Amino acid sequence: MSKRLMERMLGMFRSRTQVGTDRAGNHYFSRIEEVHGAMKEKRWVQFKGDRDPTTVPVEWICWLNGQRKKAPTPEELDELEARHERVKKNVELKNSI
Repeated sequence: MSKRLMERMLGMFRSRTQVGTDRAGNHYFSRIEEVHGAMKEKRWVQFKGDRDPTTVPVEWICWLNGQRKKAPTPEELDELEARHERVKKNVELKNSI
C-alpha cells in the first residue's frame, strides 16, 4: 500500500467529528480533507447494525448531500416527529368521518 493511501485511511479515523445521532442509533460524522488541492468537507453515516439506508431520516439525508449547511438538532428532530404524529392523527380523523 502506498504511504499516501495509508495516511488517508488513518486520517479518516483520527480527524473525524461526530455531528449527531438519530433515533435509529445511526451516527453521523464529518471531516475536512484536501481534494484536488481544495479543502472539502466529507460527511458520512455509520449505521447501527445492518446497513439500512431506509433508517436515515430525510433531514439527515439532506445534510449528508450538502443540501443543509448545519446538521439537524435534536430539538428540530423532536419538533418534526411531533408534527408527523399530528398529521397522522388528522388523517385518521378525516378517514373515520
